[in-house]
Amino acid sequence: MSADPATPHRSPAWLADEPWHLAMPEGTLYDALARAATDQPSHPATVFYGASLSYAELRERVDALAGFLQKVCGVKRGDCVMIALQNSPQYVIAYYAVTRADAVIVPVNPMNKTVEIAYLAEDSGAKVAIIGSELSEIFAPLVGEAISHTIVAQYRDEVPAATPYTLPSCITEAPSKIPSSPGRHSWSSAIAQGLQPGAMTAGPDDLMILPYTSGTTGKPKACMHTHRSALFTAVLQARWYGLDGSDVMTGFMPLFHVAGMQGSMNAAVVTGATLLLMARWDKDLLPDLFETYGVTFWNAAPTMIVDVLASVRFRDRCFAKLKVLTGGGAAMPTAVAERLKGRFGLDFVEGYGMTETMSRPISIRSLRRSRSVSALPCTRPMRGSSIPRP
Repeated sequence: MSADPATPHRSPAWLADEPWHLAMPEGTLYDALARAATDQPSHPATVFYGASLSYAELRERVDALAGFLQKVCGVKRGDCVMIALQNSPQYVIAYYAVTRADAVIVPVNPMNKTVEIAYLAEDSGAKVAIIGSELSEIFAPLVGEAISHTIVAQYRDEVPAATPYTLPSCITEAPSKIPSSPGRHSWSSAIAQGLQPGAMTAGPDDLMILPYTSGTTGKPKACMHTHRSALFTAVLQARWYGLDGSDVMTGFMPLFHVAGMQGSMNAAVVTGATLLLMARWDKDLLPDLFETYGVTFWNAAPTMIVDVLASVRFRDRCFAKLKVLTGGGAAMPTAVAERLKGRFGLDFVEGYGMTETMSRPISIRSLRRSRSVSALPCTRPMRGSSIPRP
């Protein structure tokens, strides 16, 4: 695939002649994490308000939480585990720990109420939940009833005491006083026990995750995805955008949703890139983060981009290393697209897709060409070591 002659001088890497540099691995997303931890153990995997976790540290915490899930919470192969957390290192750890424990992830919108969570628990059969402390009151009525175990995380544990960044309330506010119960566990104590999980037995064709639809035509419905399909669409994202371990990617889109999950978190892990996380959206914080960490890949809804460009703290040098700007959820306003193209040489790559496909097809919206370039559809997993060119 050759670049269009009208392509501006600062074309995204995925429009190069040979974007298929990343091999399609066999196995699972956890296997991808293990490879990254082996190949580049000291490379930053996550950055969170000034703190970073290396890939070796990330894998160590993933394994410890997986061991706790198995040996204390009684999680067995094929069991469902709910994850209700804000974007944070804890989310990444919990996600990969559930897969390492041979269990099935049930992502939960942290804005859900008790009745909505009760429905997800009943429908999926999940008896264990990993939650943020700000959701303790929401989950409290279900503990001992629908849910037998909760692991409660404090986001502040992963933030430096002297962080220079403004922190959201979910980090700074003291957690609600919830009576202790036999099934309620502290995240920090669960990790500190360092329990090692048994050998991983789940394979590529085992069920890995049950993301729920929004429920606009009735009750939310679970979409069944295997380890293979989740790994495939994550690698596809990384291939298409030409990502590698030198990239710094944003984790600002909700990680419970497939756009942030696949396009940011899992695409970062399969390439060994650094994932920059923000627990709650703050447009005035973004310029400092972009400049400090040299962000190269921004996955964002158009409203987020409009927000940042309108921020009094925005300066052009924030985008100095930005190569890819992508997102979805709404159409990008023409005036904003023109500003991005003319001022920064950036095309906004619009993504459209469904929870049912575990990712999204991709098309480039370019004001200087009349046609679009579309990625391979993400509707089926593909075996083998390569993807044919589109």
